[in-house]
Amino acid sequence: ETSITLYSLTGQLVLQTQIPAGEASKTISVAHLPAGVYVCRWQQAAGGASGYVKVAVVR
Repeated sequence: ETSITLYSLTGQLVLQTQIPAGEASKTISVAHLPAGVYVCRWQQAAGGASGYVKVAVVR
């Protein structure tokens, strides 16, 4: 299982979801978010790999 957390550039948590073990991808709706740049953090369960990536929402 992998957790996905999306933060605004001010550090506000705006979205949190999980990707079940065995799945390689997940579509996440950002329709409720205003245009802007966000930071997406991903973390695999049980101390696995983790990382950050910038995400731009463009309208």
